[in-house]
Amino acid sequence: MDGLYTAAQFPHVQAILRLGLALGLGLFVGLEREWRQKDAGLRTFGFAALLGALGGINGDSYALVSLVLLGVLLTLMNWHVIRRGDKPELTTSAALLVTGYVGVLAAVCHTFTPVIVAIATACLFAR
Repeated sequence: MDGLYTAAQFPHVQAILRLGLALGLGLFVGLEREWRQKDAGLRTFGFAALLGALGGINGDSYALVSLVLLGVLLTLMNWHVIRRGDKPELTTSAALLVTGYVGVLAAVCHTFTPVIVAIATACLFAR
């Protein structure tokens, strides 16, 4: 038994749980976009939440960088949509930023707040 960890002793369980929470919340919000067949769906929202969570796990500076990178992604996404001649997806863009921040909150050991924000975000999408 020497050298074996129980689940409670494994040093990375907390990080795995936080990343899992962030991913689950991102997928939950993205599910509604997927049902409406929008460009940004399950994977995009899942990645946004994971990006926020990875930044949050590594500290405040990285959390800020992850949200800035998400903003750059949204700018490029909307620029592509506008060049196509369509209207920009402002609601989806705002929700992606919120989802990235949900990931940050999940990573810094908040549980209730990111869950409530993700539920509220999904509810705001529903008509």
